[in-house]
Amino acid sequence: MRRLPITALAAFVLVSLGTTAFSAADVVDQNVLYVNNISSGLVFLDGQHISAPYRIVATEQQITVNDRVFFAIQDRELAQRADSIHLISSSSGHSVDNAPPLRGDGNRFGRSRPQNSRRFEGVWGRQRESCDNLAKVLASNLEQNAIVVCFDQESQYLSSMGDRHDFYSAFSDSPPSDEVLHDFLELAPSERRSQWSQLLNSFTPDAETRQWMNVVINSFDSVEEANLDHNSAVSRLRHASYPLTILGMLLGVVALGHTLRWPAVVDRDAAENAMKIAIALMLGMSCLDLVWTILAAQAGEMTELNPFAAYFIHSPWALAGFKAVATLGACGILYAMRRNEKIQLATWWMCLVCVLLTFRWVVVDSLIS
Repeated sequence: MRRLPITALAAFVLVSLGTTAFSAADVVDQNVLYVNNISSGLVFLDGQHISAPYRIVATEQQITVNDRVFFAIQDRELAQRADSIHLISSSSGHSVDNAPPLRGDGNRFGRSRPQNSRRFEGVWGRQRESCDNLAKVLASNLEQNAIVVCFDQESQYLSSMGDRHDFYSAFSDSPPSDEVLHDFLELAPSERRSQWSQLLNSFTPDAETRQWMNVVINSFDSVEEANLDHNSAVSRLRHASYPLTILGMLLGVVALGHTLRWPAVVDRDAAENAMKIAIALMLGMSCLDLVWTILAAQAGEMTELNPFAAYFIHSPWALAGFKAVATLGACGILYAMRRNEKIQLATWWMCLVCVLLTFRWVVVDSLIS
């Protein structure tokens, strides 16, 4: 009988401990505001690379990435003031509550430079919102393959394609060239460049990461090259627009006047001479059409509707060869059969069609210029 109170007391203690432990676990679960698992992007925390996949956990007091503290709020006053916390977004420089865009607007494709370090404002009124929102910004950037570099809880997001290109290029060459090193350090705030230099010297990407870096670098280079080619094509079209318009107007007016003065069929010699002039004018207008087509297609300002010519539109030489064979062949047939009255009439109509096509170019170019 004496053992019964002792047994009951022991059972009560064990049940109490179990209940307490369960309640503590419940509290921990309740403190977790945000959890996300991400396998993309790169994270550097205080100069050390954190390997993917990343488990981002936000509580009321801190954010951890793979169980390492990414950001922590020391006390409520610090959360309200946020005097020592910065979010530097390389693609915008806006605070979290303004939802930073992920595209740059610098002087290269998708490229920008951080101008100012904006402190968190507005979102820091309550601790629960602070870590939750920052964790979502971190996860959103990593999902878009951004690079996150964090020193002393001061985080910079490299989201644009140009910034990632400059960052990866520094690790693709060993040692990097002066130009590559300059572009790499330009990504960092001035007060952090010494730490970024140490990061460059300490981090050696593995084979898989280096392969991914090269994919991004090559992709950016090809896009930038295409962008430069397009800009050059637009510039060429703009410079050639005026002389082509003048030439088109002259050829069109002369050819139209020639068709209006076409001699009667009974005068065979005059009709043959008119055919020769018409064929020469058609060749001139065809050459003008070819040059205008190539320039406009390279500038992306026209779509070739001719299914045969559309096959060669991406190669100027192939398109020129196709149109030369077709035009010279047609004009050769007309010239060889120049004594035939029906061929003379067909030549008149073809010359008139070329006039209309030439005037079409003049009108369209004037509208898009």
